[in-house]
Amino acid sequence: MLMNMTERQQDILAKTVFEYIHTAQPVSSQWLERKYRLSVSSATIRNEMVVLTEHGFLLQPYVSAGRVPTDKGYRFFADEVKKNGEQNMRNQARLEEMLQEDIEDFFRFAQNMARQVAMLSSDVILISVPQEKFVWKEGWETIVREPEFSQHEYIVQFAKFLRDLENGIEEFPMEDTAEIFIGQENPFSKVREFSVITCAYTFPGEIQGIVAIAGPKRMHYDRNLDILQTLVELFEKNQNK
Repeated sequence: MLMNMTERQQDILAKTVFEYIHTAQPVSSQWLERKYRLSVSSATIRNEMVVLTEHGFLLQPYVSAGRVPTDKGYRFFADEVKKNGEQNMRNQARLEEMLQEDIEDFFRFAQNMARQVAMLSSDVILISVPQEKFVWKEGWETIVREPEFSQHEYIVQFAKFLRDLENGIEEFPMEDTAEIFIGQENPFSKVREFSVITCAYTFPGEIQGIVAIAGPKRMHYDRNLDILQTLVELFEKNQNK
């Protein structure tokens, strides 16, 4: 059943997803009321969270716990970020500095680009070069610090997800705008616990490929979208010089 959310419900849902992304802990109505000084009581917030849960945007992991986002909740949040996101000038400066380096050796440059983007993102980065049948991967050292990776099975599943993604990355659409695949939306893997954001790039010399950022569904969609969109814009600017 479709739900026409009120502005208050949208606000509560966005704040719940944002808090869960940053804390990895179920979010309670009391927490939202205290942190954001909302103009309604925690009981009203809790009632709205119940409605959002009934419509599949949130779930309650166990009785008396706060709420966590479902794939549907993450999708709402990611769409809002994509629609309203603002460019992070610090990311732009870091990426611009990288593009000032010697780019005659594309392979060395792409490897460095993957490393730099992984540092900015804190997720795993894949950069494909279809003409060369080659994919760079960077970011394992950082992403394993996330709390989900304390479970061995989660690491195993993520490794499988990356293998599936690497094998299917050339089939992603060659779009110069970022595409987000959350959980079960990903068409290239049966592993459903992760998200990936992809974007096509054109490197000087007409080398084309896909940049993908992969991580838990709890990834920072705003940061990762900004990184990819900034990267593509800088590539375009560099080509037009």
